[in-house]
Amino acid sequence: MGSALAGIVALLIILWFMHKHVQANPTGMSYLLQKGGGILAILAAALVTARGELAVGLPLAFMGFGLLGWLKTDMFGMRRRSARITHVRSAFLDMEIDQATGARVFPSQWQPL
Repeated sequence: MGSALAGIVALLIILWFMHKHVQANPTGMSYLLQKGGGILAILAAALVTARGELAVGLPLAFMGFGLLGWLKTDMFGMRRRSARITHVRSAFLDMEIDQATGARVFPSQWQPL
């Protein structure tokens, strides 16, 4: 009887989480997952480093700091590229795609015969 009750309670909790997941704001969810992942990575790095595995713990800690936004993106000589713009032309469409922000579409000069 006790295991059936525990199973029903677990099912209700799972259904409640599924309902909340469907209604969740994607921006808030990504922010929460990013910060939670950063904290989890730092905790895992601390535990791994405490066991003596510095070669595994240090990159894990850097990943956690990066997820939390505490590291600059141009660290270690990595620089951001300037915004690139790609031009695509066809018989029906003339499109300019800005790689950083999205796409802008311009109608072409094509006229039907």
